[in-house]
Amino acid sequence: MGKTPTYDLYVDDSGSREPDHEPAVRDDGLDAFALGGVLVPSEDAYNIVTAVSAIQGAVEIDYPLHSTEIRCQKDNFVWVGKDADRTKILYAEIDKLVSSFSGWVTAAVVHRPGYNDRYKDQYGGERWRLCKSAYQILIERAAKIARADGRMLKVFVERTGGREDKQIRGYQRAIYENGMGFAAENSGKYGPLTAAELQGILVKNVQFVKKSNAVMQLADLVLYPVVKGRYDSSYRPYVALNAAQKLIDYRLGEGLENCGIKYYCFDGVEAKN
Repeated sequence: MGKTPTYDLYVDDSGSREPDHEPAVRDDGLDAFALGGVLVPSEDAYNIVTAVSAIQGAVEIDYPLHSTEIRCQKDNFVWVGKDADRTKILYAEIDKLVSSFSGWVTAAVVHRPGYNDRYKDQYGGERWRLCKSAYQILIERAAKIARADGRMLKVFVERTGGREDKQIRGYQRAIYENGMGFAAENSGKYGPLTAAELQGILVKNVQFVKKSNAVMQLADLVLYPVVKGRYDSSYRPYVALNAAQKLIDYRLGEGLENCGIKYYCFDGVEAKN
């Protein structure tokens, strides 16, 4: 009997994990935390490595593709917008990569003000950090898809810092050993996986990788558009992902209705279009 194939879930983060964080007023209007990135068949990950290397060669760089630096035209990417030819090549090659890689884009995105409106009075200082709920949602939904496709799920997370990485290890261990931690009366309608079911799907230990990892670079490039798209559905990179049918929602079928990109606590927030 052959080895069970695997899906690799590469997870990046966006925004502050703290419920009471008060960000500076942002031009993009975002006040959210997200965990997400790409879910790819492990046997196809090398194609992404090759594609990222080709982009770097095409624009003559030897550093990672970093979404924030590219968008803000700063640090390593201060040349974006100034060198017209290289900028055109960069955007064209990134568009090609995100629209054609083998796999899907997935995420769990929480609107911070809505989260506080819903839970602050009830739980006060006992509220979960935003990463705790987002991580559980993201992993379980990916695990359900892996199970439907007869695969195991291996999780890769961008290395952030000692404290943050320790928390992620704790979240992973808790899911693996105990199942989902949400209140049963609220989560029952989603058909949560039991610990036994997760142990048959989820590779026990999360792996941490550097930002320079090629597949993590792709995760970084796609996460911001998924977050921004909930606030502004006309945002061009989000529209492109949608048009290419790369959002995980396009993979869903019977029994997987609750496994798409999860936006929560967005009550009353209407996306611009």
